[in-house]
Amino acid sequence: PVFNKTKFDYDLIIIGAGASGMFSAGTASGFGKKTLLIEKLPSQSDNDNSGVISDKSYFVGGDCSNAACVPSKAIRSVAKIASAHHDVKDLKRRMDENRQ
Repeated sequence: PVFNKTKFDYDLIIIGAGASGMFSAGTASGFGKKTLLIEKLPSQSDNDNSGVISDKSYFVGGDCSNAACVPSKAIRSVAKIASAHHDVKDLKRRMDENRQ
């Protein structure tokens, strides 16, 4: 293997580029530490034959950033805006009805 001939010299090695891994790597680098961040790559068997990788944890940032926390907050924000828009339209309709 390649590793037998390669010397690695890092202050910190982090496995997993999820939210904690990214934060840890950034913090260590900020302190001048030589940091290695390792994340797995998808294999062909991880594909569902549509060309789309089915496991979102392969992306830097992990599940929270790519599939869970952040996207769900965005969806909730859009839902609140849509709900407020609906409420305003409903209020306008009721006001118009009361004028007649």
